[in-house]
Amino acid sequence: MSAVAFDPLEYARQLEAAGLPRPQAEVIAKGLTAMFIHNFDTLVTKDYLETRLETLEYRIETKVRALLAEAFTSKNPGYSKIESRFDQLDQRMSSFDDRFDRMDDRFDRMDDRFDRMDDRFDRMDDRFDLMDERFDRMDGRFDGFDGRIDRMDDRFIRIDDRFTDIDLRLNSIDVRFARVNVMLAVILAAVAVPILQLAVTLFM
Repeated sequence: MSAVAFDPLEYARQLEAAGLPRPQAEVIAKGLTAMFIHNFDTLVTKDYLETRLETLEYRIETKVRALLAEAFTSKNPGYSKIESRFDQLDQRMSSFDDRFDRMDDRFDRMDDRFDRMDDRFDRMDDRFDLMDERFDRMDGRFDGFDGRIDRMDDRFIRIDDRFTDIDLRLNSIDVRFARVNVMLAVILAAVAVPILQLAVTLFM
């Protein structure tokens, strides 16, 4: 236990400085000193309490360890039951481990299958990409064909226009020929009439 310092003379000076007469200050200091000395052995300090608590904690821990050691010894009739239960738990945990291992194997096989399926889908995607490229090229060719057909249509239209022009020209030529024929018929008629009249007069 650590010592507690108390100076009665210093305490008397403080009382005197506070306004008490010196005889009263000395009496009060002496009374406190006597009371402190009388009760010093019954005082409990912080260090003493900490020491007592550490001792009590050590005793409790020692007792608990002794009880646990006694409970888990082979002399205890319940020890064998506890051991058997732990063995059963170990067996169950082992069976669980085996099941989880089999499940892991199955999941690994499933992962392999999914990987193969992914590879197949990737190959299918590549094939579809090739087909898309081919269709794109075919579309380009059809576009070229369409352009050619459009140009051919334009040519046929121009040919039709030319044939129409030729028909118009032939029609105009036919009209001219008809006019010439009419004029020739008129001329022939004009020439034939005097000739017929002359012939009639000669042979009459």
